Amino acid sequence: MIFPSFSYFLNKLTANRIPEHWYTWLRYLISTRRFPRLTPPIKLSEKLLFLQMYERHPLRRVFADKLAVRGFIENAGYKNHLPNLYGEYTSFDEIDFNPLPNRYVVKGNHGCGFNFLVPDAKKLDKAILKKECSRWLSLDYYYFRREWYYRKLPRRLIIEEFIEGPNGNPPWDFKIFVANGTPFIITVDADRFSGHKRAVYDIHWNRLPIVYKEAPLEIGIERPSKLDDMLEAATRLSGGLSFVRVDFFVTPDTFYIGEITNLPGGGNLVISPDIWDAKLGEWFGACDTSISTQSLSSTASSLR
Repeated sequence: MIFPSFSYFLNKLTANRIPEHWYTWLRYLISTRRFPRLTPPIKLSEKLLFLQMYERHPLRRVFADKLAVRGFIENAGYKNHLPNLYGEYTSFDEIDFNPLPNRYVVKGNHGCGFNFLVPDAKKLDKAILKKECSRWLSLDYYYFRREWYYRKLPRRLIIEEFIEGPNGNPPWDFKIFVANGTPFIITVDADRFSGHKRAVYDIHWNRLPIVYKEAPLEIGIERPSKLDDMLEAATRLSGGLSFVRVDFFVTPDTFYIGEITNLPGGGNLVISPDIWDAKLGEWFGACDTSISTQSLSSTASSLR
């Protein structure tokens, strides 16, 4: 459930006064309590910060839009690995609930965290869902963290298939980090909606002693039988960008593509221990530091 915070309203007031790249730099400084090295960036967190500050590839707008990215994924040949789409709507009142199955997921296409699980439609309180959907549609997600690719996205509600894990709950997320077309780490996110925990693996399925954001998952996880296919899909879906993260759901029979994430945390990751932040920066490879800051002003002008 996403509520506008004080920073959301503050960002709306100051967006025209503080440039996006400086705002992003300040967020990193506050989160990590250190000055980033950007000429050139060395650590993974610094490279993601650099891309968030300076890179403005138009494909990132497609990836930010949970409806538009479905078309990109279909065109890449992965239509059968998408959850079924039951409908798209500009307002809650457009939704016809009669043909919907008993289980589904309602989402806002234009931000993160705009998700409402309906595990049993017979128990759905539509008044609560309407209030939540109305809140999503009232928000420009850009103002949460000043991520340029969210600014002024068309706002829609979408209803998708509820993908079930082995116990009937949502399956765990397998998120593949791809740098310059090459996957290099995988995070496994368990129980995202209750007691969220995370494990980090390399692409050969060796557990890495890395913690970022969520508490570490104590148990070991069996290598997914479709991991090679998922790694290939992540490579193909990276779109030639310097970095993306491709998020998958895994079931006993197949895998589903949940979304393509531009830059986790809006380019603001706190990775520990610090030595692994540097190691992952090596695995990332070269970061193109020739990106011109002229792209900042041209992109900002097109979005006003």
